[in-house]
Amino acid sequence: MLLSISKIDNLGAGKYLLTFNNGKSGTVDCTVLGNEEPAGVFNVLKQADFASKASLEHGTLTWPGELDVAPEYLYFLAFKAESDLQETFMAWGYRK
Repeated sequence: MLLSISKIDNLGAGKYLLTFNNGKSGTVDCTVLGNEEPAGVFNVLKQADFASKASLEHGTLTWPGELDVAPEYLYFLAFKAESDLQETFMAWGYRK
């Protein structure tokens, strides 16, 4: 099954409650994307007014200017502590 986001709830300050098409829901803090190297275009997500402009398009979280993040990476951010998903995250390249 191709993973996608079916619903977003903006919690404010760059945080979102995401519901995925597999039925799982989890919270993601997208401001952390601006902390990664190279942060580049994602630095703008640290600005609350910009982060509040999130929308759901084509099954992923998007912002103005065609800024988006793969649903798989958002899934990883939401559930990275869940032990039963570690093999999946390794297969996707998010864990070593």
